[in-house]
Amino acid sequence: MSDGQPPDRKGPNRVLMVIDDDPGIQLLAEDVFSEEGFRVVTFSSGEEALAGAAQVLPDVVLLDIMMPGINGIETCSRLKQIKGFEHIPVIMLTGRDDVEAVERAYDAGAWDFTSKPINWPILKHRVAYGVRSAEAFASERRAARLSKTLDSSSNEIFTFDAQTLKILSANPSALDNLGYADLVGHDPWTIIADSDQQQHFERALRALEDHQQVELRLEMLRADGSVYPAEGIIIFSADEAPFSYVGIFQNVSERHRTEKELHRLAFFDELTGLPNRRMFKEHVARVLSAATRQDSKCALCVLDLDGFKQVNDAL
Repeated sequence: MSDGQPPDRKGPNRVLMVIDDDPGIQLLAEDVFSEEGFRVVTFSSGEEALAGAAQVLPDVVLLDIMMPGINGIETCSRLKQIKGFEHIPVIMLTGRDDVEAVERAYDAGAWDFTSKPINWPILKHRVAYGVRSAEAFASERRAARLSKTLDSSSNEIFTFDAQTLKILSANPSALDNLGYADLVGHDPWTIIADSDQQQHFERALRALEDHQQVELRLEMLRADGSVYPAEGIIIFSADEAPFSYVGIFQNVSERHRTEKELHRLAFFDELTGLPNRRMFKEHVARVLSAATRQDSKCALCVLDLDGFKQVNDAL
């Protein structure tokens, strides 16, 4: 896993890694946890497990402390150094009451313990709890990364309540660009410039279904009353309660200014500011095209200025 997260699997896709030199434990683990929907992968030593761990990447690990060769504590420590194993729960199996060994295993990254002989019904609950806990922590980490990404994004990102359309959140870029300290609880009309666009915005959102999206162009209204053009997408998400719309917008003021400047340079004379030859040719082409479609005539009036060449050359 490239991001260090435990695999996102459910039901029969979950994997249990058993590392124990006792063949009886391996067989019982396969029998018990296969019924629980796990694919059980067994290793007889720490060396074997470390060699094959990256190819397995389980959801939970059962690891015997006392094994020949590399013991369970050292195996646990080395597993935790493998990419993707950082947050996978490791449940240690021990046949003796050794408090020091338990503490050392926790220091090595163990998540829980169970003693031998194994009480399999209790172990099933511990494994299930370990999987749920890992999934919950992974979800929190993903949410934290997403929140950090949204906060640092230069795009303006909003969430809107799917029922009321009120703003549930706005990232720092949105607040800075719009000039607000907070927008939570505001109607979207607070930040959309005119009533026609407001109606278009609401109609577009109400037509969306789960995971559908729509592209929108809006005139955004700042707190000081100024407006700027923005383009973006709105996505409907039913993944969380309350259902919400997620909007990602970009201020395109600079792009519009660039487009206007390119248009001016292309169609207007730099010296006089008057339409240039390219503009003239495009206008003539449009007029001729319209005359052809309407089966009508058109006229071209040419105005010449005597002696203008001297003025033109001088300037």
